[in-house]
Amino acid sequence: GSNAALLNAPHEIIRVGDIVDQVAGRNVPSEGGFDEVARWIRACHDPQGVTLRLVRRTPPTKRTPGAPVLPTVATASTVAPAIADLDVSKLPSDADRSLRDAWSLEETRRPKFYDSERGLEELLAMWRDPSRQSDQLRSILVSHACKLARSYGMQNEPNRIQALLDRLPRYDTLLVGQEAKFCNNIMCAFIQCKQPVRAIEAFATLEPTGCANVECYTTLIKALSKRRDLEGALGVLKRLRDAGLQPNIQTYNALIAACVACRNLRRARSLFGEMLYDKVQPNVVSWNIILNWHASHGPEKLKNSVAAYEDMVASGVRPNHVTFTTLMKASCGDGNMTQAENVLTMMREHRLDPDVWSFTQLIRGFGEQMQWRKALSYFNELRKVATPDAASFAFVIDACARAGQVERAEAMLADMIAHGFEPRAQTYLSILQSCSRKGAVARAYSLIQEMRSRGCTPDGRALATFMNACLVAREEDLALSVYGKMKQFGIPTDTVTLTLLMRAYGQKGETDKAFGVLRSMRRRDASRKPSTVTYNEFILFAVQNGRPSLALSALRMMLRDRKAGNTKVGVDRNTFAALTSTCLIGERGYRHLHFLMDAMRTLREHDVRPNGQLYAALLFTCLQINEEDLGGLIVAEQGKFSVAPRDRARVRDLEFRLGRKLSVERP
Repeated sequence: GSNAALLNAPHEIIRVGDIVDQVAGRNVPSEGGFDEVARWIRACHDPQGVTLRLVRRTPPTKRTPGAPVLPTVATASTVAPAIADLDVSKLPSDADRSLRDAWSLEETRRPKFYDSERGLEELLAMWRDPSRQSDQLRSILVSHACKLARSYGMQNEPNRIQALLDRLPRYDTLLVGQEAKFCNNIMCAFIQCKQPVRAIEAFATLEPTGCANVECYTTLIKALSKRRDLEGALGVLKRLRDAGLQPNIQTYNALIAACVACRNLRRARSLFGEMLYDKVQPNVVSWNIILNWHASHGPEKLKNSVAAYEDMVASGVRPNHVTFTTLMKASCGDGNMTQAENVLTMMREHRLDPDVWSFTQLIRGFGEQMQWRKALSYFNELRKVATPDAASFAFVIDACARAGQVERAEAMLADMIAHGFEPRAQTYLSILQSCSRKGAVARAYSLIQEMRSRGCTPDGRALATFMNACLVAREEDLALSVYGKMKQFGIPTDTVTLTLLMRAYGQKGETDKAFGVLRSMRRRDASRKPSTVTYNEFILFAVQNGRPSLALSALRMMLRDRKAGNTKVGVDRNTFAALTSTCLIGERGYRHLHFLMDAMRTLREHDVRPNGQLYAALLFTCLQINEEDLGGLIVAEQGKFSVAPRDRARVRDLEFRLGRKLSVERP
């Protein structure tokens, strides 16, 4: 028939809409109904091959022999009526789940690692036959097992790795001469799965046999580094020498990386001297590890990185692409984009053409500095010499989004998808945050929908950003609805989400509900406790909504949390800005003055000096309600306030106005 080649091929899938005439050269019975045909096809097919899942397309129709077969697309309208009259419970008892799945149109997929595991089984079956055992078969079998272990590691399958480790040593002669290779691959796979303890345990079974090689000891150092066990990693060097082995450059590079991971740069630099003792010369990887440390830590990233680079060149080691990219990283970390561009010139002077990572680092740096035009310029330059990768697109999208260029960011997002890259949640979040700052609710909602359509489920951060867009647009009810959906679907909330919930109630004027959210946050776990921003937001809304008592209660709660050691809480300028956000006159002005005096006393009771903002607000309120005598007393206590340089001009002006008014009243 027309599909004979498809049906005769092993491990193929009979697709929905295929007209089945023959299977394995045998005619399909034309009577007995669809159930009978399905069972017959399964009986004829290789039971170890792919599971067949068949769906009746339409009632059978006659066709002229030799006529061309037109492909038919199964849609909901054509499939649903065809399976509506089928009773799954009446299937024969020997029909397994795969046949029952036929009625629900489930997609056929082989189990993960099906081919590799089946290949390993076939090789092990051959090894069980003593007449077929040979060094060549052993080498092939162990290489296949090592490749499978690495596949497990990349797919984060530690239990499968353990099962493979427990299984192969059952064959006494199987791993002879291949023990180190197999164990090293198992250890690397465990490290990929973030299971360094299992990697260390795997090495412990190998070391007593005396089969461990330098590569195994080097991998052990990497495992101990993951556990931040620097002393254990350094002790491996002695164990390696006791085993009669000589450390190589990879071993020392792993030790240097372990020292850097444990934040012991001095010990890392001392290893360069030990390398000379073992007649091992530091290479570019050794220096790049040190460079990367300086580029990522400390207040003077660029200065220290340049010093390390000069030491590297002086030692006769030629820098490579990673070296210059790391220098760019240090320049961007210090905000010195001029130096970052100079590094690009240095690369060309060393006859190295800038690669994708070099341009990507520049794009990222200019994006963080809000220079989207420069970032876009280097992205276009990258396109002329190489194909941008997903990271390049993501950073140029972030650069445009940070600068508020939402249209350009969306255009780059479409270009990214057109190049075959799937945007990650962080890429969408960058554009969402830009929309959020502008209050573009409709555009933010369309991005949320696009994320879902592309299989990228919006997480708590994305939905919190959408809530903020609603609040900026004064759509408080919509923000509350989004929070309700998050609770309904069990999406975790954090401090930011709950702060936005409190802000929604505050903007609606429902201060009591907002205060209830604040109090409930103090009883939550650390990830949802109120922060400085939370308290500042509530104090602002309480003052603006005419609830000074609640504002003072929130201030006391904030100061108690600070005293209790909550590192997320501290009084800053925004706190004083919230306390002084309203200035009233007349009778209400007197109440506001009392509120400011109470806030000043509360701060002093908790050993916090009021700043120049509160001092200026007190003087201004005294002038508005004609309380010059009280203002004079406050001026007399100026030393108890912490007046910043930015507040001095306003404070002097108010003091001058108050003093002139007092001099007029008291000649």
